[in-house]
This record gives sequence, C-alpha cells and structure tokens, in this order.
Amino acid sequence: MNRLDCMDGERKGDWEGSPGVWRAGIRDRRGFSLIEAIVALAILAVVLGAVVPTFARNVRLNTDSELRGWAVAVAQEELDALRASGSWPASGSQQTVTAGEATFTSHLAYERYCQGSVCYDGARHVSLEVRHGGQTLYTVETVFTVLDGTTSEGGI
Repeated sequence: MNRLDCMDGERKGDWEGSPGVWRAGIRDRRGFSLIEAIVALAILAVVLGAVVPTFARNVRLNTDSELRGWAVAVAQEELDALRASGSWPASGSQQTVTAGEATFTSHLAYERYCQGSVCYDGARHVSLEVRHGGQTLYTVETVFTVLDGTTSEGGI
C-alpha cells in the first residue's frame, strides 16, 4: 500500500502533528503546483513588461531611421535634377515623391545668392525640405552657381 491509500475514510501516511497537514504530498508528485505556475507567469509578465516596450521603441527608431534615409535620397535626387535642368520650378513649389514604401513631399525655395551687400548673378541660395506625414525629416541648403558665366531665364 502506498501513502495515499484510504482506510476507513482516512488517509494513511506520515502526519506532522496537526490534522490536515500531510508531509508526503508535494515532494513525491511530479509537475508544477498551481502556485508555482502562477509565480512563473508573474515572473514572465514582469520580464515581458520590460522587454516589449524596448522592442517596440527599437522598431519605431528603425522605421524612423529608414524614413530619414529615404528623405535624404529624395533630396539628393531632386538637387541633382535641378543641377541638370535648364529651367527651375517656381520658388516655394512642392512636389510629391514616392521612395521605398513611403510618400514624401519636397518643398523647394531659392533666391538670388547674396553675401552681405554683394549679390552674385548666376548664383542661387537653394533650400530643400523633405517631409513625411507633416513632419520635416530632412532639410538641406546649398548654393548653385553657373560655372561658364552664362545665365538663362529659367535656370540659375
């Protein structure tokens, strides 16, 4: 007979002295008790509570970084197109461009380049701002000059 066999409605086994407290039960069983499972779940919840927000923040930072990279590429392509173009769009114009899986809006502004009281023909101070979702991701400013000394009406 093992300790859990019943005799006359009572359990046989090693008693510690007070009725209802039985020594042999927990150590001889296999598996986890309900309390052990609840403690393990509580520990898991605390660990996940710390890890999940960090993971979510890293995903957001990675996405933001990728968007900024695409915004830089959009600005570079637009400035290259302006350099190669014989005519420029109006200052203050905007253009919608898709790069990667996102849509960006670029805002172009330019004016005659002046340094102090001296203004230069054939030189423009160019500012290009790239936005996504109403947020400015990248701004670049540069000066375009005509190297051969000629100017055109629509160009520099």
